[in-house]
Order: sequence, then C-alpha cells, then structure tokens
Amino acid sequence: MSRAVRGKFLLGLCSVVLVGCVLPPIELTGRACPCIDGWICDVARDRCVPRDSFGDGGVTSPDPCNARDDDGDGRVDEGPSACGTPPAASASCVDATCVLACAEGFADCNAIVADGCEASLGDVATCGACERCPDALPLCVDDGAGRFHCVDRCESDRTVCGSSCVDLATSASHCGGCDRPCELRPGVASSCVGGACVYACAPDLGDCDGDMESCETDITTVDACGACGAACITDHTTVHCAEGECVIDACESSWGDCDDSRRNGCEASLRTLAHCGACDAECAFEHAAASCESGACTMGVCDAGWADCDGLTDNGCESDLSSTGTCATCGEVCGAGTTCERVGCAAPDDVVELVAGDDFACARLTDGRVLCWGADGSGQLGNGSAGASVTAVSVAGITDAIDLAAGAHHACAVRRGGQVLCWGDNAARQLGNNGPSTDQAVPVAVRNITDAVQVVAGDAHSCARRADGRVACWGANDRGQLGNGSIGGGAAPGNVDGVTDARDLDAGDAHTCAVRRSGGVACWGANARGQLGDGTTMQRMSAVDAASIDDARGIALGAELSCALRADTTVWCWGANASGQLGDGRTADRSTPVLVVGVPSARAIACGDQHACLVDVEGAVTCWGANGSGQLGDGTTSSGGPRAAGVLVDAVAIAAGASHTCAVRGEGSAKCWGGGADGRLGDGGSIDQPLPVAVLGLP
Repeated sequence: MSRAVRGKFLLGLCSVVLVGCVLPPIELTGRACPCIDGWICDVARDRCVPRDSFGDGGVTSPDPCNARDDDGDGRVDEGPSACGTPPAASASCVDATCVLACAEGFADCNAIVADGCEASLGDVATCGACERCPDALPLCVDDGAGRFHCVDRCESDRTVCGSSCVDLATSASHCGGCDRPCELRPGVASSCVGGACVYACAPDLGDCDGDMESCETDITTVDACGACGAACITDHTTVHCAEGECVIDACESSWGDCDDSRRNGCEASLRTLAHCGACDAECAFEHAAASCESGACTMGVCDAGWADCDGLTDNGCESDLSSTGTCATCGEVCGAGTTCERVGCAAPDDVVELVAGDDFACARLTDGRVLCWGADGSGQLGNGSAGASVTAVSVAGITDAIDLAAGAHHACAVRRGGQVLCWGDNAARQLGNNGPSTDQAVPVAVRNITDAVQVVAGDAHSCARRADGRVACWGANDRGQLGNGSIGGGAAPGNVDGVTDARDLDAGDAHTCAVRRSGGVACWGANARGQLGDGTTMQRMSAVDAASIDDARGIALGAELSCALRADTTVWCWGANASGQLGDGRTADRSTPVLVVGVPSARAIACGDQHACLVDVEGAVTCWGANGSGQLGDGTTSSGGPRAAGVLVDAVAIAAGASHTCAVRGEGSAKCWGGGADGRLGDGGSIDQPLPVAVLGLP
C-alpha cells in the first residue's frame, strides 16, 4: 500500500521540472546580527549576508540582495551571485529577497538559504516534502513524474537503497548504484541519465574556466551575455544584458549602431563619409572631395579640371574646365580657332605651360610641340646635343605633348596617348628607358607607362601620375624619393606605396609630394629640412601626410621646400627657410606648413631652389626668398619677403628653376627673369636679368 504526499510542503510547491522546488521569499533585511551558520555580518548595516560556502569564505557578491547599490555601479542586486551559490539550488534576488529554486529531488526544509536545498525528497525522512513517512510505510519511492510516495515495499523495477525505492537509472542520489550520488557543485544542476551523472549549469551561470567543477560565471552581464566569452561591446555604447542578448540603451554622441548587430554595440562613427550624421547617410559629391565634420557633410575642393560654377553643392563640381564653354575658369568661352588649355583659351602656337630646371627651361605649345633653351651639357634641350641655346629650340620628335616637367638636368613630357618621353641626364636612370644609364640628347620612351596624365622631375628622379590616381616613380632613390618602401635606385617605374588617389604631383631635389583627391597632401623621400611636412625631419621611404593640409588644390616643390595652394587661395609652405623661401617672415626651417604672409589670393604657385612665386587671381606675379640672381623679378638682388615681379599683370602660369623664373602670359607668350648663365632666360643673352624679359624663338 502507499500514501501519496502532494502539496504539503513547509515552504513551497514542488515543480516537476529540473529546477525543482521554488520556495516563498525569505526576508533577509530583518535578520540582524549575530548570524546563523553560513551567513556573515554586514557590520555597517547590522544585518546578515550570505557566505560563499564553496569560495574563499567572503561575501559572495559586492552587491548583495538588499535593494541597495552596494558596489556603486548604478545597479542594485545584479546577477545570481547576489544570493550566493547554495548547494542543490539556484538562487535569485527578487525584491530584495533571495529566492531558491531547488534541483530535482531536493527541498529546502530548514529555511536556510546558505545551505541551499539540503533535504533529499527521496529519503524517508523527507519523502516528497519536509515530512517523515509513517512507520507503516517505511520506504520512499519516486513515481517518475516528480512525485514521491511513502510505501511499504518497492516495485520490481526499483532498488532499495536505505529507506528509498530507487530507479538507479534516474536517481541523482543513487545514480547507477546505491549511495552513488551525483556531485553537488556550485551553480550546477545535477541529474542522472541512464545511470550516469549529467551536469549542466544552472540558469544564468556558466562554466567559463572550463574546470567542470563549478559554474562560476554570471552570464547575465555585459562581460558574458548569454554564454561564456560573449561580451557585449561597450565602446561608444551604453548597454545591458537581457535574456542572453546585448541590448543597446544608447549610443555616444556621433556614434551609431549601423549594422543592426547588438553584439558589437555602436560600431560606426557618424563622422565618416559612409555614415555622415546618421547611419548610411553617405557624404559624396560629383567631381569633388567631401568631408564630414561634426556630422555635417561638406563639399571640398573640386577635382582637377572641374569647377562649381553654379554655386550649388547638390550637383558637386558640375563644370568641365577643359570644355570650350567653361575653359580653365567659370564663364570663359573659347572663340573660333582656339582650344581650351589649363591656362585658358589658346591659339595653336600659344605657350600653355612652362617648366624650369637648374640651368634650362622648356615650353609646351597648344599644338603639342615642346621647345627648350639654356644649358645642354646633358642633352636636356632634347634637340640632338646641338649645345647650349640662348633662344628656344624645338625638342625632337614631340608633337603631341599634354604635360611637361624639368628636373635638374633632364626633362620629360606626357604624350596624348599616356606614354612618357624623357631626355637629358640619365646617370641615375631617371629617364626610365630600357637602354644604358647614358645621357640622351633626344627623347626616349619610359618603359611600362601608357596611362600617364602628368609627369614631374626632381634632381635625379622622375614620377608620373597615372589616370587612375596611382603614382609611378623611377631613377635615384638614395633618400626614398621613389616611395616604394626601400632605398636603392629604380631603373624601371614602380608604383608609390599607399598613393592611389593623386590629383596633382610635384618633385623636389630628393622628395616628392602628391595632392590626394580628398585635398590632403602626401609626401615621401628626403626630410632633413622638414620638407615632407609631417612634423619631423625623418627620411620617409613611403608616403606620409603633411600636417593640417586637407583642402589643397595644387602643390609645388623646390630643392628642399614644399608649398600647397589651398581652396581658399592661400599658400602654405614648409621645409628649408634659410633665405625666407617659406614666406612666413622668418628664416627658421619649418617641419609643418606655415602660411605665406602678405601675398594676394593665388591661382598658381611654383618653387625654385630657394625661392617661390605665385600668380594671383588678377594675373600679377609675386615672389619671395633668395634673390641673388634677380629671380624675384623686382629689379633688385635683395632677398626677403614677397614682392611684385616687374609689371606682369596678365600671367596665367609660373615656373621656377634653381635661380631663374618664367611666366606664361595670357596672350600666349613667355617671359623669364633671374640668372641668365647658359642662356636659361631664352632672351638671346647669358646675363642675369632682375626684371622679366621676353623669351625669343617661340612661335
């Protein structure tokens, strides 16, 4: 016979699921010191808090279950550990009260939270409840449905273990044999399956140290949300863990959750071009740079050859400055018989570009021809080693040039199809040809370049800007001026590391700089005088950014100085300054850009060895720096600050050599001034000229 025992528990109702018995709340706040065994005294409040029976004997939580924020983290009673880790149970804090959930087959019969669910419901002394079976029914049996009964004998499928009728396949107290209990581990729910003990972590706990001894980690926190190691990202985010999922409460200012993944928090800065002010709010303009400052999208400088003629930002820089309807500047319309060049509308024989080397100069005409004058010791005039010329002579074989450059003693041109030709000094393989390192008195093709749109030349190296924004360099590389991450000459062109968006380019003696599409300036090579502008004097074999320049429209390099023309028409320079060539009123070198003071708004700039010049928006020329040969053009040889070059009022382009300067006039002619040795001014003589003189021999 048997007597079923149901619902008559001293402290609660028995559950048929794994969590077992859920007991009514035990009020702790009224339990004053001294404390019962398993608890310790919180002296500050004269109250008892649980002691960790399986830990180091200290308080189980820095924020015990008391409805107070004891640990000052802005939360109260957080996590299961607020009530400790009592045996055979999981504990949670509900309304400042510790509530036990007993493991299957156990009950809390003594109402002490610290020792958990200490009573086995399969024992005759507490069979199914906190009551002893009557003497007539001396055995206790589990009917398999979570209910326990007092009986006088065991069924055939049960085994008598002490005073219990036990299913050895499922009994956690007698798993696989009498008196073979499954261990009671902190935070672990133990069960018997097929006569073997199975351990699983209690809800909201994890065995994160992997020792299988205890489930020691609270997995309801942002450090472990729902699983071990599943941390919520808290960078730029206020977040909490709820039901095993990271929940974003708020993002920091200027940050957003743009991928809709709560696990990685607010991952996106809202000050980027992809997310400007809001997620997926792209900041971009046609033919123009863009910037996102403080979440506001702003149009920057127009791409080379484009302009914002209608003043509207929605359509970006809409006007093509190479068209005859807006040639070089907004509103300029080319007439019949003229074509549009960078300097404006030009007739076929007009000079549209000038370049200057150490001791020579060259001009490009509208129709693609190139003429040079001055010294020819290395074949830099390109006419077959006819010797120095005091007037302009034609370079052999070039009739389709679209860009031009002059180095110390060599020159290069880009042809209409993207090929590059070079001539002159080749001691460092700066001509880039397949042949030996001998000087070339007529142009030779640079190998492997078929997509160039611009070419520049330094003392003994050359670089080309490619149509896709990459830059390729060749020649001398003793200072890293080729930008390929190494030292050592490069006979064949190789791309510069990290530069894929160049929109303008120039070369100094042993350094090179590019204007990026964003308006930033990247430089590489020699830096002893700070000419790279990165705030150091360290030589760089790969590109570094010049400080504080983010809106450059053009770049000009001298021997050991660099200057940028910015979107607001100001000029900023850095590097060597012994002759005042930086234009800041001082003579100390600068490793970061400084404003050139006392000059008008610029439309074009150029740098020589130790001087610099600009063409202002009205066509006047202003120069500053060294003037020993009259290269500033003011009629004197006194070096110093900015001054007007002669009476030029219609200049459209400017070039500077070692000690001479040349300008293109609006009507298509050229004038030069400064050092005249070897005929480098092209005026028919070889003497210095401190005022502009006309170049002879041009069409």
